[in-house]
Amino acid sequence: MTRFEEKESVSGVQQLKSSVQKGIRTKLLEQYPHLESHVESILPKKDTYRIVKWYSFIVFCPRAGLSLQA
Repeated sequence: MTRFEEKESVSGVQQLKSSVQKGIRTKLLEQYPHLESHVESILPKKDTYRIVKWYSFIVFCPRAGLSLQA
C-alpha cells in the first residue's frame, strides 16, 4: 500500500466548480439516500473539491489537506 501525499508526484490539480460539487453531492444522495445524515462530514458544502492526477491515476480529493491511501 502506498501513501498518497498531494505534494509528491502530482502532475496536475484541477479545482471543481461549485455546480459540479453540488452535482456530486446530489448524485451520491440519489444513489445512497441513507447517507443523508452523514453527507456533510463526507463532502462538506464549504470545502473545495479537487481532482488530482497522480502518476497514471486520477484521485478525487474532497477535503483540503486530505491524505489518502492507495
